[in-house]
Amino acid sequence: MNIIFLGGIYTPSIQEVIQKKSIGPIQNAADALQKNYLRGFSEIDEIEEIRVINLPYIGSYPSLFKDKYFTPEIKEEFLYSRVAVFNYGFNNIKAIKSIARFWRSFKEIRKITHDNKDYHIVCYSMHLPFLLSCFLNKLRSDKCKYYIIVPDLPEFMSVRHGLNKKLYTLLSKLSYYIVNRSNGISVITKEMSERFDTSVGTTIIEGIVSEPPKLENRVCPSPNQSELGDYFLYTGTLDSRYGIRDLINAYNQSKISNNTKLVICGDGDDREYVEIEQRKNPQIVYLGQITREDAQLLQKKAKLLINPRNNEGEFTKFSFPSKIIEYMSSGTPVLMYKLDGIPDSYDRYYFEITSQADFPLILKNISEKDPEELVSMGKIAREFIFENTTPKQQVLKFYSLMKK
Repeated sequence: MNIIFLGGIYTPSIQEVIQKKSIGPIQNAADALQKNYLRGFSEIDEIEEIRVINLPYIGSYPSLFKDKYFTPEIKEEFLYSRVAVFNYGFNNIKAIKSIARFWRSFKEIRKITHDNKDYHIVCYSMHLPFLLSCFLNKLRSDKCKYYIIVPDLPEFMSVRHGLNKKLYTLLSKLSYYIVNRSNGISVITKEMSERFDTSVGTTIIEGIVSEPPKLENRVCPSPNQSELGDYFLYTGTLDSRYGIRDLINAYNQSKISNNTKLVICGDGDDREYVEIEQRKNPQIVYLGQITREDAQLLQKKAKLLINPRNNEGEFTKFSFPSKIIEYMSSGTPVLMYKLDGIPDSYDRYYFEITSQADFPLILKNISEKDPEELVSMGKIAREFIFENTTPKQQVLKFYSLMKK
């Protein structure tokens, strides 16, 4: 089997550029998940060739990225020894960007599939420019089969209003039309699979654990570890939909008396709110948007990791936050709500937020727990994750679907 992976990852040669030139959130979670899929594919011996058509997921110029054109310095790189990544540039001006990404990806798929090999195209996400590329190439050649990794449903990815909402609803319907004509999909919850035609082959992969990071020689981002002391940690998008305001309010109400700080990392629409709250309460530390490696170091050294997204809203049925696996793999205990999209098999491996009203008391109780109890909870969660969600284990499910 030969695989063309159509996606947007941050390779070593472009990661620093994206970090410096992005304005607003960086898609670190999407980057990690794609790389985990690629690692899984690379560990399956039956797969002969893996090529990545790489058009990184970045914000549009001028509001979310500093450059009009994205131009990678290095064209070809390798991951996991045998995954060939081809980096491509594109016009990054808002409105033009989607057309540019479609045309570039369509042309590159067409070039690769000119020979006589049978190719399986794996497309990351319901990103319409990529979906159109896959669909039109399949119409062009019967040998092309395409599969979609669906980490999010388009109608729940952002809040839109008025004419903008009507346009995106129309584009969302087109996305579903294309996915329903694919050869198979990978979704993250059972409820998500029910949004697509029953004729589409489906596998459920809630998430994939990353390779344990090598953090021994890394320096903790400023302020350093000794200045932070004990701390609870949130890393991710700063958005009220994901509960950042609920977390800050609960922390302020908890009256934690042992100087356990609340450290927040990330960016998003609620950044200004977080900065205001930091000025009000010196126990809240906001570090801004940091690299994934720095986030992993902070996670490993924290007392508790918190995912404050609650179970309100229909979209929680179609969501398994990648943050959960990232958090649990750190070996630090996790506090979160029991979301509809989380399998019951995870239940014994985290502390549960039972309600918003109880959130402050739960934070206070955890701050007073015996450190050995916290270490034990973090340890068994980490073991569970690395025993059940490795790249090869999870991607083999997708590969079995593709072989059919």
